[in-house]
Amino acid sequence: MTWKLNNQKLEKEFKLNNFSEIVEKLIAVAAAADAINHHPDVHIYGYNNVKFVLSTYSKNNTVSKLDYDLAKKIDELF
Repeated sequence: MTWKLNNQKLEKEFKLNNFSEIVEKLIAVAAAADAINHHPDVHIYGYNNVKFVLSTYSKNNTVSKLDYDLAKKIDELF
């Protein structure tokens, strides 16, 4: 699945094997986000689903290059 543009935000959902796997991967996402000082909205639902929503607050919550950079990193981690 590719990232979707919805309401001027990038969104993507992932289904993993279990909750622990989500938490493990979120730790890696947190490190990547901290490295570029750009952080996603994260929604965990069920025991094995996670959704990321990316936009840039300083750009009126629209998508910027930072969002695409973080989306690429999330894809690499997931």
